[in-house]
Amino acid sequence: LTEVVMPLVLPVSCAAVIFVLAAPLGALHAQGGASRAPVPAAQAQVKPDEEAYQQASKIKDPQERVRALLKLLAEFPDSTAVFPAASEVKKLSIDAVVKATSDFVAAQNARLSRAKDAAGRCWEDFFAAGELLRRETLLDFAEKYARNGLAYWTVPGRDDPKMTANNSDFYLKEVDLRGLLGQILFKQGRRDEAEPLLRQAYAGRPSDLGMTTMSLPYLADIARERGRDAEALEFMTDMVFNGMLTPERREQLHALYRKTHEGSLDGLEQMLDARYEATRPKVPITPYRPGPARTGRAVLAEVFTGAGCGSCAGVDLAFDAVLERYERQDVIVMMHHVHIPSPDPLANRVTEARQKFYRVDSAPHYMIDGLEPPVSMFEGGGPPDKAETILSKGIEPWLQRELVVPPDARLSLRVTSKEDRVATAATVDRIKTASKTLRLHVALVENHVRYSGTNGVRFHSVVVRDMAGDRAQGFSVDPRAKATVRHVFDLQKVSADLKAYLDDYAARQPASLDVLAADAYQVDRTRLAVVAFVQDEVSRRVLQAVYAPVKLK
Repeated sequence: LTEVVMPLVLPVSCAAVIFVLAAPLGALHAQGGASRAPVPAAQAQVKPDEEAYQQASKIKDPQERVRALLKLLAEFPDSTAVFPAASEVKKLSIDAVVKATSDFVAAQNARLSRAKDAAGRCWEDFFAAGELLRRETLLDFAEKYARNGLAYWTVPGRDDPKMTANNSDFYLKEVDLRGLLGQILFKQGRRDEAEPLLRQAYAGRPSDLGMTTMSLPYLADIARERGRDAEALEFMTDMVFNGMLTPERREQLHALYRKTHEGSLDGLEQMLDARYEATRPKVPITPYRPGPARTGRAVLAEVFTGAGCGSCAGVDLAFDAVLERYERQDVIVMMHHVHIPSPDPLANRVTEARQKFYRVDSAPHYMIDGLEPPVSMFEGGGPPDKAETILSKGIEPWLQRELVVPPDARLSLRVTSKEDRVATAATVDRIKTASKTLRLHVALVENHVRYSGTNGVRFHSVVVRDMAGDRAQGFSVDPRAKATVRHVFDLQKVSADLKAYLDDYAARQPASLDVLAADAYQVDRTRLAVVAFVQDEVSRRVLQAVYAPVKLK
């Protein structure tokens, strides 16, 4: 829709009204009739506010004229030009609304005319209604389009095979239209009509976080408004698991929990943890048993994921299953969080550096020993209930192939800790390549981080927090000589750097402030480990990797 300026109603004195009605802006004729001589032209002076109004009135483009008039209203609030300027802004705004509405309807009709079948027309109406709802404008039209889309599902004799409840080829379902219509009715203040539709949407897509969660805030608000506190708390609990808590919503959650738990927040996080563990999909695990072809290679998986990435949820849970199935001497996992498609408070400068190194521009994305999977082994991403398929058909065959490949170097790692400092010493030798572009990397990972993003994942494993070397690029290695690299991670500095990165990101992306308000930058020293690996910068092949937990003293 064309951006329009809403009408302004500004106070104006009677004197100003009389002034404007009596004469045009500029030099005024003297009172008392023809006996008085007019002010000589040489002495007439146009005031700045009058000049601004005159210049604005000459602008032909309506939007530019509105901007100029608004500027005048802001700079000269006491001017006699306020009344005519405000009146013109109102008129131009109404004209723009009428034209924008007409244009939108015409565009929608054009798209509908190009739709090939009922499913296509249903999708066009759904999309149009959703766009209007998102902007909270023309809600009467939004309601009309939502009802039109819903009607396609109830037309007698409809013969479009896509529009069946169990057809996976057509993503949109009848319950989605019901949810959308419920949200529109809620925005119109029609709670009694909205609630049953919202409930149908909430219950109708339990495995689809995106569609289900659209109804959650509305249902929570209705329950709160009507004093159903326990039910409101349930809805807000689900909002937690989907990363929907703005600071205001978090305060509402806390108020509800206190109200239903004797004024205390004790046990809230534990309740949320238990609820998440009880409801998240479980991937069947069989412990790994090495075969006769097993070599001494520790396979390294680097996973690029995002807490705001819906299709990353299945991959995240699949690699959680990898961590359960394998010991760290067999498979090591590092999770690089990135801002794809939305802000992620677990992202940092290091993950950005690795993302740039691998030229990753989408998520989920993962490398095994520095290389991308063959097309035949890439299952892509998906919702949580796809984790088992992603593991069995994509990740597992690739891991099995790498586990029988001999390592191209010997690598050892010693880790000690004292207070907030983690000292590392990584030693590499027996390198089987003559490459001059080898780098030894040392990474600090946090084995368990609690943060509920919009993809429904609450517990995040082996989150990369820092990497050694200038710009996280590790250290150069001479393939002809044994080398030991020492590095100390200062945990206070690591946390401070993470926060500074997020603060800077939020300053550049203002819309992300609510998401990045979480304290996920705080490093928990009781859950840390160190990963070291040797990699060829050109081929990206990882020669060998090693993992060591940080033991507190």
